[in-house]
Amino acid sequence: MAFHKRQSLLMTPSQQLGHSRKLLQMKTVGAANPITGSRVKEEHDMQNMKPSSEFFSRLNYVKLLKEDRQTLQAWSKSFCDAINEVKIDNKDRLKNIDSRFQRRFSQLPGITKKTIVFGLDRVLVKTNFEKESDEWKPANLTLNAKTCQKIKIYVSVRPFVVNTLKQLRRAGCELILYSSSQYNYTSAILETLEKEKIEFHHIISSEDHEDALKSIEKRQLKSIGTKNINLLLHNRKERDILFVDCGVKEYAYKITNGIFVPPFEGPPTDKRPVPDNYFLYLFEYLKEFTEVFDVRQKIERDFDIKNLFHQSFKNPALQ
Repeated sequence: MAFHKRQSLLMTPSQQLGHSRKLLQMKTVGAANPITGSRVKEEHDMQNMKPSSEFFSRLNYVKLLKEDRQTLQAWSKSFCDAINEVKIDNKDRLKNIDSRFQRRFSQLPGITKKTIVFGLDRVLVKTNFEKESDEWKPANLTLNAKTCQKIKIYVSVRPFVVNTLKQLRRAGCELILYSSSQYNYTSAILETLEKEKIEFHHIISSEDHEDALKSIEKRQLKSIGTKNINLLLHNRKERDILFVDCGVKEYAYKITNGIFVPPFEGPPTDKRPVPDNYFLYLFEYLKEFTEVFDVRQKIERDFDIKNLFHQSFKNPALQ
C-alpha cells in the first residue's frame, strides 16, 4: 500500500504512559499525571477541549518524549537512520518539480496561522485486515477501479486525534494530509475520518508526490520516499510549515520542520494494555507554534537537533 517500503525502525511506546481517555472526560477529579504522578483536579469541556491552563501546563510533549527511555531511543534511531539515507542528488530532485503541482496545493485564503502537515499511517490511524475490537471501524478499500473490486479493512483512529485536528483548524491553522500511500487507500481512510467531521485543506497522496517529480525528469529514476516540502512553497514560507510524522525519514531533508510522534500501534490489548496519549500532549505543543515566527528555530531548540545531528555524522545534503 505504501509507495516506499517501511521498515520497523521504531519501538513500541513505553509502558510508562498511563490513562488516556479519562483525561478528557467532562469532569475529571484527581486524574493522575503520567509524568509526575501528581493528582490534578480539573473541569473539562469535552466538545471544545479546553481544560484549564494549569492542567495544560503539565502536558509537556517534549518532556514526555525525553523522559520515556524507549521512545527517546526510538526517536534517536529514527533520526540517525534518516540522516544516513539522505543524498545530495535527491535533495536537488525534490526542488526540481513542476510549478503546476505547487499551485495545485497552494494555500487557500483565510489561513492565519501555521501549516501543519500530518502523515497518515501510524500517525493518525492504524489499519488492520481483522477487527480486533469494537474500536476498529470498517472501511472499503477499492483494489480495482475498473472492476470495482473491494476488500474490507478496519481502521482505528488514534486517541485525541479528532479533537486535536478540529481545534487546530478552528484556531486558524492549515491542515494538510500527506499520505505515503496510494489514493485508493488514502481515500478509504478519509471516509472514516470524515465521519468524525475531520477536514483537511489539502490531500497529497503518493501519486501526487511521484507525479510532481516525474513531470520534470526525462529518465526513470528511483522513487524518493521522503515527503517534499517544495510542493507547498508556492505561497508559503518554510518557516511556517510543520510536519508531524512517526518516522524522521519522512521529513529527512527538512529536519527542523518536523516533529516526531511515536507510531500508533492501535487500541489497548492484553499484550499492549497502556492506551496511547501522545496526541493529548501534542495538541498543546502544536498550539505553541501558532505564535512563533519561525518553527525551525523552536524545533531546533526544543529537541536539541544539533546534538542529535552530531550523534550521526555530518551530511552535506542537510546544509
